[in-house]
Amino acid sequence: MKKKLIVAGVLFALFFAALIGRESCRGTLGTDASRAWRGESGTEYRRISVYFDAAHAITVPEAVYAKSGMSERIREGSEEAKLLATWGREEEGEFRIGERELSCPVYLVEENFFLMRRFLFLAGGDYGFGAGEIVLNEYAAHALFGSEDCVGMILRRGAEYESVRGVVRDGLKRPAAYAYLADRETVTFYETILPEYVKGYAYDVVSMYFYEGDGTVIRENDVRYETKRLREELKKEFDETEQPLSFRVPFWEYRERRAERVLTAWNIAVMILAVPAAVSLVPVLWEPGAKLFRWIGAKKEERKSRPKYMR
Repeated sequence: MKKKLIVAGVLFALFFAALIGRESCRGTLGTDASRAWRGESGTEYRRISVYFDAAHAITVPEAVYAKSGMSERIREGSEEAKLLATWGREEEGEFRIGERELSCPVYLVEENFFLMRRFLFLAGGDYGFGAGEIVLNEYAAHALFGSEDCVGMILRRGAEYESVRGVVRDGLKRPAAYAYLADRETVTFYETILPEYVKGYAYDVVSMYFYEGDGTVIRENDVRYETKRLREELKKEFDETEQPLSFRVPFWEYRERRAERVLTAWNIAVMILAVPAAVSLVPVLWEPGAKLFRWIGAKKEERKSRPKYMR
């Protein structure tokens, strides 16, 4: 009996350790984007990301209209909240400075992009970022100029000459650049941070202006980490029909995709450990349970054997 208790104790300790680990990761990885914008108000904020495929990309004026509509919705409800939104798209860029050439992704973004992402600027900054200017990440700066000290220098992107506005550390381990998104450009991703006053509020506000389907995907930063999404996360890993989504996901989502894998592993561990933990209780509880039932049965028999006036 003692060995059975030890085994059950160890299995339950592992099970609860997995539960604690999962909740710890979910709190760290799942809601950081919300907490970053909560401030002192106590309001929970949600980051909603919308992705469009090339065939259904929207225009910059449409993105601006959606932002103004969301702001109006918040004001009409007399809700105290800030609305921060950013949008853009990705393309491949060819850079040249003297004899040096570099091919890397270029993210065409609007002015709030760097505020939303909170990247660390190693040199320069995004203030006044506009047409004719470029922001490089540290890998692109070293590849083209040999250092981060290149603010104000001129490079050629395709047939256009642009000035380096700043050098940023963006968490990406390869060269990338950020250029200004002109009004004539199309948009393939849209991000917004909205308050979550009631369950589903932020998501509902976004879905009023963007509709899922036809190549449009709406993702919420915290719902993605729930246990109920485990099936969907596993499907993305093993079903090839889900893989094309990753090509529409900007690079900053890769960290969250890794977080999803970590939490998926924790969820699997919790479910796997729950089975032997539960099974280990059977022999532990069997003997006391059997004794309890025998005692109850004996009491019933004793009661039946008594004369009626003693019952």
